[in-house]
Amino acid sequence: MATLADLRAAVLPNARWLVAGPDVAPSTAASLDLAWVRLMRGGLPAFDALDPADLAIMPRAALALVMSDGDGGLEGLVRMCLEERIGGIVLVTETGSVGSPPNGPDANDLDDLLSVAATAGLPVLDAGPGDAIAIERSAIGFLVNHRAELERQATLLETRLEQVALGGGGPEGLAAAIAGFLGRPIAIEGRGGTTLAVHVPPDTPWAAAAVTAYHRQRRSATTRIALPIPGDPRANSGALALLGDRPASELERVATARIAGLVALELARDEALGRAVEIARREPLPADGPPWVVIVARQAPAGTESGADPDAGRAAAAGGD
Repeated sequence: MATLADLRAAVLPNARWLVAGPDVAPSTAASLDLAWVRLMRGGLPAFDALDPADLAIMPRAALALVMSDGDGGLEGLVRMCLEERIGGIVLVTETGSVGSPPNGPDANDLDDLLSVAATAGLPVLDAGPGDAIAIERSAIGFLVNHRAELERQATLLETRLEQVALGGGGPEGLAAAIAGFLGRPIAIEGRGGTTLAVHVPPDTPWAAAAVTAYHRQRRSATTRIALPIPGDPRANSGALALLGDRPASELERVATARIAGLVALELARDEALGRAVEIARREPLPADGPPWVVIVARQAPAGTESGADPDAGRAAAAGGD
């Protein structure tokens, strides 16, 4: 099976620890194997079932409903979780929910929940905005078939990058999508190690130092994935660099291996497009043809690309009128 720390790295890389993270004693985040996943309902009882080592997914809107029903409020709910010896709690701020309160519990009530959980070593994650049902599905998929869920997550990232490419996002758009999905700063390098894009996802306090270290010394990147950019075989291929001291997670290894080819092809396409635009900009316009072509041609310095004197070109054009 897998611990909550394993599940976070694979399914919720952007989630942040609120209390009892894996580095805080007596947390069970990295020591207790999760048994199953339970999604909290907006009513009583809050869970259809809750067994030892279960992971409880709690939408904030559902927590607000539990608060309105009384019965000890959030503190009582957490104490019930402790009595059942569950493996952890994931808080979710659902987006686009219908028929649910728009806000979760207030800060004081949430502090009560976190205080009780921290004292008992019960790990609590904040997944941020998201779909609680989708998170439940991903978590169950990870527990049931570890590798298959990692591949599914990698496919989600690949699909997102395809959409960015179709929208003309370029290296910057690709970097933003990858960094946001993995929850860590990344850099995309082109041929010869040229840095094409660097992106820092939100809510990563350590990311600024990681980017500074990368610009100071490229080898500071945790992992570099080669990007086989088509073209001149004598030129160095590009790379996707994962920045920071944190070792690459299994999700990051699987996902970057999946997307390397797509990113390389998009960089090659971006190169080709840039060359085509530059060639079109340099080509002289025709001096003969329909009247509108001749008029447009006269707006450009005639003969500049061939090395001829522009003034002589304009004089010749004027003499032909």
